Amino acid sequence: MRNRPSRPSFTPEAEIRLATRAILILLVVIGHNKIFRGHFYYSGYILIYSFHVGSFFLLSMLSPPRKPDWRALQSMLSHLYRPFLVFTLGYAVLYLPIYLSTPEQTLRGWMGNLVLAAGLATAPFLDEATGLKLLWFLPAFMSFCLLYNVYGQLRSAARRTAWAVAALGHATIAMLPPETLTLVPFGAAVTIFLFFPSLVFASARSLLDTRYGPPIVMAGFAFCSVLIVTFRMEVILSDFRMPSASTPAALALCDMQLLLGALSCMVFARMLAGFKLMTWIGSRSLQIYLLHAPFNLAIAAILNPILPWPLSMCLTMAATLIAAAFTARLIEATPAGPLIFSVPRRPLPALHANLPDPRRSGERRLSPTAAGPPEASAADQAEPRPILAHDPHPG
Repeated sequence: MRNRPSRPSFTPEAEIRLATRAILILLVVIGHNKIFRGHFYYSGYILIYSFHVGSFFLLSMLSPPRKPDWRALQSMLSHLYRPFLVFTLGYAVLYLPIYLSTPEQTLRGWMGNLVLAAGLATAPFLDEATGLKLLWFLPAFMSFCLLYNVYGQLRSAARRTAWAVAALGHATIAMLPPETLTLVPFGAAVTIFLFFPSLVFASARSLLDTRYGPPIVMAGFAFCSVLIVTFRMEVILSDFRMPSASTPAALALCDMQLLLGALSCMVFARMLAGFKLMTWIGSRSLQIYLLHAPFNLAIAAILNPILPWPLSMCLTMAATLIAAAFTARLIEATPAGPLIFSVPRRPLPALHANLPDPRRSGERRLSPTAAGPPEASAADQAEPRPILAHDPHPG
């Protein structure tokens, strides 16, 4: 009897990262649920959006930066921009009958919107071409990775200057009109806006390694959440709906909410790290992100008229997650699967996040997971990779 190949094991920090990605992608699925949004707009939807998308950018600071050369750019193009192009085209084709159902719309206009959406990767053009804005995240994340890789090559003195420039950029973006910012190609405005909070997050990350750090983080997050909900502060990055720098207290509150929200996700991730379901969801977070939207809309349209809304909402969320994950597995099994969802081959260095490296300290590794295929496990060991995607440096 032939022995089955053993699955690669995860280091403790990799398990934490996978669990964090799982938490965030679950929040994405919940936030995009129309039933949830309709009944819990301010108490749930706005609260989730105040930190869950931005947290993917912040958490990428836990991966070591790459040298900003052609090899790094090629990796990001294959792992972020290529899936973006594939799904932009796919969703645009699905959306075409709806687009043409409007009398004044033409096939030529649809093709123009598709070219602009693929070339500029802005939320308004994506909405016109595909009916969905969510794909803006991948090009924006690629821009963020490029900036982070450049920052990683700076010396200490230059990094101090970079902090000041990042803070100035953060405030400047907050003063500009949203209509202008949403048209900036490849999410460059989002990158500039989030880079300063990301630097603060990378420094504040060590709080979680102290005795009282996690409870302080959780208490601060709860306090900020109450203020966000009470004052109904919207933070929608795709539309740049957020407080302006002309109201610095409100902007600072939203920045603090984002920072504490990302740290709180890591606190919960430490509790859930190693659970097979969380590992599996985390290793499929990019695929779930790309695939969940049409299932969310279709399942909600079927269930909402025939079931009470609480049951319909819960079933929609669960069915969406299962359908997206199952479809991702089917796509990966096809010959085109590796081209859409690239699997990296290089090992991941230990994260520079003050977490113990078991390869040096002799700490016991967590048990290998039986959930997810071997390539998913290998993907999480690849260098350097985003929190959301399989590799280059998303989510």
